[in-house]
Amino acid sequence: MLRTRRILSSTAALALSLLSMSWRAEAAPALLAEETFAYAAGSVAGDNGGSGWSGAWFNPYSQQALRVNDSGQLAYSGLSTIEAAGRVLSRRLSAATDSRAYLLFDVRFGTQSGGGTPTLRFIDTTLTSSSVTGGFGNNGYSANYALLGADLAAGASSGVSLNTAANILVEINYAENLSRLWIGATAWDVNALPTSGAHATLAAAPTINRLDLFVRQLAYFDNLRVYTVAAVPEPSTAAALAGLGALAVVAGRRRTRARR
Repeated sequence: MLRTRRILSSTAALALSLLSMSWRAEAAPALLAEETFAYAAGSVAGDNGGSGWSGAWFNPYSQQALRVNDSGQLAYSGLSTIEAAGRVLSRRLSAATDSRAYLLFDVRFGTQSGGGTPTLRFIDTTLTSSSVTGGFGNNGYSANYALLGADLAAGASSGVSLNTAANILVEINYAENLSRLWIGATAWDVNALPTSGAHATLAAAPTINRLDLFVRQLAYFDNLRVYTVAAVPEPSTAAALAGLGALAVVAGRRRTRARR
């Protein structure tokens, strides 16, 4: 009898503990990956600094690799052909593990747009179809920063010129299946991120396990950070935990009365 009561008590405690966790406010965004391009000037291919990545920068799709300038920025002016750089994250971003993901970086793309550039492409190599799931930048549709769909069409334009020096914040909200873009003049505080007033909103939440940057003209791209907020239990899960806890408590009381 004592063993049964202990089991019921443990079950109730566990269920109620999990339930309280499910109702707890979401945690602050946690840093997954960062890159400050603190490398010697030259091709970025093979550079392996920062944290939260799986492998070094490489040349995606056999393009010429982008280069780091003397200021420690991914930058090169007057490109005559497409240059690119790609890197794999340490894990995949998706609704299975994340409620939201945030991409923060400094950028000024320049004035050229078209031919798939300038774009920061969101890649998911686990997909059986096209691995491009979305992106940021533009593709000849206008000369403004925009959120892009999987076809790299400008799904939501910000109205802010690609030639504007900007601190970019991209939120991918897996819980609500949407992405939002904010463009600022100063660095974003990850502990006080905006929740309204986005410059652009797109009804899509791309999964990502790799980031690729494609440009024909690039003033600079720097200080890339990726943050995530863990997925929270669905209401049905929380309800099930509550039910389990309640049943365990009731059963425990009945056992106690039966002993009297």
